[in-house]
Amino acid sequence: MEPPIPHPTLRTAMAGPGDAAKAAESNKSPKEEVAQRFRDKYSDVLHSRQVRLYEAAWDECIRRELAAARTVVHFCVRYNTSFGQELHVIGSSPELGSWDLAQKVHMCWTEGNVWVARVDFSSGPRAVHYKYVATTDDITLWESGLNHHLEVGSGSVKQSDQWGGG
Repeated sequence: MEPPIPHPTLRTAMAGPGDAAKAAESNKSPKEEVAQRFRDKYSDVLHSRQVRLYEAAWDECIRRELAAARTVVHFCVRYNTSFGQELHVIGSSPELGSWDLAQKVHMCWTEGNVWVARVDFSSGPRAVHYKYVATTDDITLWESGLNHHLEVGSGSVKQSDQWGGG
């Protein structure tokens, strides 16, 4: 036995929400259908553009937060090296090698026998102790005297020191 066929008015009442939209679209002219497709495509492109803009703004916020959370320290020390010697800075923080000679930070020579190094410290105020070391291929000469001391905060700092003046 076959199920009874509903009355025509009941049939439209039982139709889903998408069925009415399809019926309305089928009554549109081809020109109106093309225009609707362009409007839909424009809405999609506009939405994806807004999403990309929001993502870029979010990435920029994160970049600025990370930059603000870092401290850049420029270490400078005057030292007359012998031929083949290089200067390094080493210290108590991970950024300065945690007193491990294999992790020391290389310094660059500049005019006037001033050696410089730039070190980016992660966020958070803390005390850092450090020394300078002169190295050749097989010899390491540690700076004599007390350790140098630096309070790392935020921003950029130029730390000018005297060799042996910690």
